[in-house]
Amino acid sequence: MSDKQEKEKKLEYLRGYRDAVSDTWEEVLDMATKGYYAKELQIVSKTKFSDSRFKIEQAIKNLESDLDSTPASEPQAPPPMPVMEEPTLQVVLDMKPSLSYAIEEPRPQRCFELFKRELDNGRAGMAIVRKAPKQIPEFQGLTIKKTIWLTKSEKSDSGHMPLGAIGLGSEDVSEDDCDYISPTQLPRLFAEISDFLSGNSGGVVLLEGIEYIVSHSGFKSVLNFTQSLSELMVTNEANLIMSLNPESLDSKQASQIKRDMN
Repeated sequence: MSDKQEKEKKLEYLRGYRDAVSDTWEEVLDMATKGYYAKELQIVSKTKFSDSRFKIEQAIKNLESDLDSTPASEPQAPPPMPVMEEPTLQVVLDMKPSLSYAIEEPRPQRCFELFKRELDNGRAGMAIVRKAPKQIPEFQGLTIKKTIWLTKSEKSDSGHMPLGAIGLGSEDVSEDDCDYISPTQLPRLFAEISDFLSGNSGGVVLLEGIEYIVSHSGFKSVLNFTQSLSELMVTNEANLIMSLNPESLDSKQASQIKRDMN
């Protein structure tokens, strides 16, 4: 083999290696953005690795067969790996009293699933949400002691009540079934949560829309707010479930908030 042919062979190998590495990391990044937890990501990665190795081994044997002009034995398929469906928090997170949890997710979904699970287990719940409660499927059929919709557009006297402390039952959720608090009124929001826990010790509080609050109240005020909430959970042996999209905050801000969560 000439020097040129040897270099061409090495170049072909490096190109194939580059493409394989790129494909692998693209898949890993894609799975990470879907919100998989470490254990789930490990299982999915093993499945993909096993499948890829099988395909590569098969391709190698086929090429060796063509070069040797002798039939190659069929590669043995790897043992089946567990099929991963959409992961659920029920098998990932076992909540402990007095702790606050920041659920990192690109959009609020798992926080609703976890909140629903805790209420299905008989716990008293309070929900603070950015989107309309009637637009949250996980809320349908739940008995939520208190619901607050974060919005700057409170209802007028001619329309709906701005505050009412109305609980949610098994009927469809409507805009009349919740209180309204502006994202700029953190003292009022904290007071509402404190009042709820004073009568429901050991309850669970869902907070969705922290990024919306930051945009209107400033990060420093929100950080003090979340720190106070964490302390409130401890004194009432309650739990805070907070949905957090790290991409909506800078890395330093997200780290500071997570530092106060568990």
